[in-house]
Amino acid sequence: MKANAFVQAGAWNASPNWSRNVVPTANSTAVVQAAATIPSGCVAVAHNVYLEQGGSITIEDGGLLVHDNDGVSVTLLKEIIAYWNDEEGYYLVSSPLVDGITPASAGMTDNTYDLYAFCQDSVGEEWQNQKVETFSLERGKGYLYANSGATTLTYSGAVSGSAEAVSMTIFHEGDVATASRPRFVLVGNPFVCNATLNCSYYRLGDDGKTLVVSSDPIAPGEAVFVRATSDNATVTFTRIVQ
Repeated sequence: MKANAFVQAGAWNASPNWSRNVVPTANSTAVVQAAATIPSGCVAVAHNVYLEQGGSITIEDGGLLVHDNDGVSVTLLKEIIAYWNDEEGYYLVSSPLVDGITPASAGMTDNTYDLYAFCQDSVGEEWQNQKVETFSLERGKGYLYANSGATTLTYSGAVSGSAEAVSMTIFHEGDVATASRPRFVLVGNPFVCNATLNCSYYRLGDDGKTLVVSSDPIAPGEAVFVRATSDNATVTFTRIVQ
């Protein structure tokens, strides 16, 4: 099929912005030649996506991009509401970028903020402060974040569209002498579309404090907790293709 070119700056889901006067489908090759915005509520799909000079893709919070090729450069936005006290208003966040990104580059360090990584091997000291200049958010990992002011996290870089298996070693309850309680790992959606896991998972509730079991799709930029059920478990993210 002939490529469909995005030739006029604006919304991805507006057919007049495309050279073929139709929005791409899952079998299309999309060539982006202007500034394309995927708005909240829009599921942008294409088999392959390529950027040419003058082209860019911005995915607003609530927008999704489902594609099959790797190395597509995008900017993913995630809106953060200011926390309302010292214990509530936190987010479990992640970066979908193939390469790491520093908190400052992602817009995390504006205002007063908290940023923690979760280390399952440090029993009793799992939450580790990451407010250091040399730290980078890694794809597939999750982090605990809060900000004193409303802010927009900005992840700009190359993303992958292919299926992804995230492997980690996690200990089952009672398997380790120093860990007689359930063990958890915090993992992040590695895609810029909704995803699911091959096991049950927990996300933060509306209070930004309490963990609740969930089967709802995991959004881009979101992280969830997985509870260990066996040693050397493999956690697999699967894209949800609408």
